[in-house]
Amino acid sequence: MNYAKKLIILLLISHGLVLSCLMLATKLPTLSSNSNVSPSSSANETATEVVSAPIKPIVFATQPTVFAPSQPIVVMKKPATVVATPAPTVVATPAPSATSSLDQDVNALSQQAPNLDPKIIRLGLIAYRKAAKQGVTQKKILTVVDYSQPSTQRRLWVFDLTTHRLLFNELVAHGKNSGENKTVTFSNAPSSDKSSLGVFVTGQTYDGKHGYSLKLAGLEPGFNSNAAARAIVMHPANYVNYATIKQKGRLGRSWGCLALDPTVATPVINAIKNGTVIFSYYPDQNYLKHSQFVAF
Repeated sequence: MNYAKKLIILLLISHGLVLSCLMLATKLPTLSSNSNVSPSSSANETATEVVSAPIKPIVFATQPTVFAPSQPIVVMKKPATVVATPAPTVVATPAPSATSSLDQDVNALSQQAPNLDPKIIRLGLIAYRKAAKQGVTQKKILTVVDYSQPSTQRRLWVFDLTTHRLLFNELVAHGKNSGENKTVTFSNAPSSDKSSLGVFVTGQTYDGKHGYSLKLAGLEPGFNSNAAARAIVMHPANYVNYATIKQKGRLGRSWGCLALDPTVATPVINAIKNGTVIFSYYPDQNYLKHSQFVAF
């Protein structure tokens, strides 16, 4: 039995004794004035009354204890553990360099033109890129003329630089004062009747004395800048064919123009007209050292 229960029992017993004493005290005057009642009987009756007196239970009026905190109770929840998923590792692929891109283009075009020296293809691509950077052209067409090869060889190539396709590989004549079957000398001077080296840009077409023709503009001072003044153009010519080669051992010669076989002149001109690059090559050291398009 715990302490609280013991305390309650003691209080109850104490209360009962107090009541008994009070009741006895109230009876005593009656007993003393009543002479007919014997002491013993009076005592017995009193005892009986005392014993028979009901004992009222003690009621403890208690109120429940209410805990009223001055501040709201905040229940702190344990935060959920968040496992961070690591971001995927991204390996940056380096952009291809200009050199690697040039090498790829040279290799691709060389496969299309096995009879053209890859070194000349490289120079032609370098010249084209510089011309494109200067805003000279926006078309991905490059024509290469290799004057180091004889006129009996198909020494003109037209490339599509977007698809790396060879569009044409044709015969082309040179100026009559530049050599017989092979070209050995070049000029930018008017009335020289010689071919010119370097980078040209094509212009508009027109119908002239040779038929459907294409205007050219030379882009390199000292080498071909007088092309328009000299009326250097691309045109068809009846002396550019294999019959002439069989007869003379070479092609016929022009006054410095790029003359083509009439059977292919129109499709070639239509493919390269209006702002494409033509690169006319010969291993002339003066040109290679001073050209603004190919010199290093």
